[in-house]
Amino acid sequence: MNRIAVYIVCIAIAVFGLFYLHNKQVDKAVNAAYTQMENESNKRLLTLMKKADAESIELKAKIKEQQDEKQIAIDDINKRHAAIVAGLRNRPERPTSQGNYTASTGNAETPKGATGIELSRPDAEFLAGEATRAEVIRESLLQCYRQYDEVKDAIQKFTQDNN
Repeated sequence: MNRIAVYIVCIAIAVFGLFYLHNKQVDKAVNAAYTQMENESNKRLLTLMKKADAESIELKAKIKEQQDEKQIAIDDINKRHAAIVAGLRNRPERPTSQGNYTASTGNAETPKGATGIELSRPDAEFLAGEATRAEVIRESLLQCYRQYDEVKDAIQKFTQDNN
């Protein structure tokens, strides 16, 4: 009986030893595979980051170019405004009414087409300034739309190319 117990203990020790060695080898293989996957992932990440940086630099250059175009357009708008205001210098000031304002609000005939010829200089300058301000806002909005579309398209292309 003693011998059988010794054999059983020896077999149990051998089985547990082999199990331990097997687990060590599996752990080593799993760690090696994990390290390899991590390295590949890091290489891919580095490649994508380099591509993203290059794309970002290209986008910034395009945006800068669009901003320069916007500034040129705004400068043209401001030059037109300055020319309009300079042309208004010959217009009379607002008429001063001494309480004898006799404009009729009744059935006066409406002039055909509003040209602004009858506007006084301050009123015309104000309206020209507002029109200029509206044009600057419009140009800025259009430039914003162009930038948005440019960035959106670049992100979609980058995503499609790198998946």
